[in-house]
Amino acid sequence: MYLLANIFVGCLADIWTLVIDLPYFSPARWPDQNRYLAYWLPKAPLYLVAFGMVAVAIALLRTMEWEWVLRLRILFIAMVITRLIALAVDIVMFSNLVFRETLALIMELALLAYLFRSERVRRVFLTKDWPDPNTASHLDLAPRKGIVYTPSEHEAMRARQQQNQ
Repeated sequence: MYLLANIFVGCLADIWTLVIDLPYFSPARWPDQNRYLAYWLPKAPLYLVAFGMVAVAIALLRTMEWEWVLRLRILFIAMVITRLIALAVDIVMFSNLVFRETLALIMELALLAYLFRSERVRRVFLTKDWPDPNTASHLDLAPRKGIVYTPSEHEAMRARQQQNQ
């Protein structure tokens, strides 16, 4: 859920940035049309990929299928590549945006690494055996050997056993 929350919060940040940047959509506000193109050509794909990530994250939440994780990985890779291009343009032409782009790139790289390395992501969406079968759960029908249960877990098991009888 941490990953998906970051995607949704990141999209909200992108929407906020887009709202702030709305006055710059008009080429008439730019005395130099080359700078206008340099600003928007790398930025437009960033917004498209971000909204694509939200769509894929919603599909992932609905289906819990591994194929959506793979699509999310592809979108994160596309986002990192696009962000690197935007950062290169910003370094040359818009130095005031370098810090913001660098922070976004660091976060996207961290989330991409998480998508590839996380055991939890693999177990939730690929093998579908999360939570760990060796942990106590309110869903257990009866106490299992070697598991320590809280009083509320014992109560939930008793209620389920009575319900099943």
